[in-house]
Amino acid sequence: MTDLFISTKNIHKVKEFKRILEPLGINIITETDLGRDLPDVVEDGETLQENSLLKARAGCKETGMISVADDTGLFVKALGGEPGIFAARYAGEGCTPADNRKKMLEAMKDVPDGERDAYFECTIACVFPDGREICVAGRCDGFISKDEIGDLAFGYDAIFECEKGRFSVISGDDKDSVSHRGRALRAFAAEITKYL
Repeated sequence: MTDLFISTKNIHKVKEFKRILEPLGINIITETDLGRDLPDVVEDGETLQENSLLKARAGCKETGMISVADDTGLFVKALGGEPGIFAARYAGEGCTPADNRKKMLEAMKDVPDGERDAYFECTIACVFPDGREICVAGRCDGFISKDEIGDLAFGYDAIFECEKGRFSVISGDDKDSVSHRGRALRAFAAEITKYL
């Protein structure tokens, strides 16, 4: 098994990484496994790739391990591409996922069916102690629904619908098959195996 540190405090992301990477012989290590909290990284990049690289580089520096991080954005056509790279803090600093969903539904309340197109994009960056870096991306197209359904704990899953349905109610395997992170993780899996 190859150890790979994931630079995130989000347990939902950790589960998604494990589902796709562990069958390849990659052991996902988290802060919990290390028994210590790492400093938060200021995500001041202007793109998803810049932010994911900031986090992966910081993780590698702090742990001395191969480190991976992702950054995800939600781009809503009717809102001119907002919230984009600021999806996690759409409702302001310190907001909750519920705050973000509430603000999104309010912003979209007068947008008719057929004009609610949106897409998620995820960039995954991996940094090696020897300085090598990998970046890949994945995208999932869909639309913003008019209400919330399902498990409301994770991001915008309860209001984003794609070809398989709402992320909040489809199975983990179904989500992985079409989601932005699932697609990015499969691209990453294909790349990382060339380096190990």
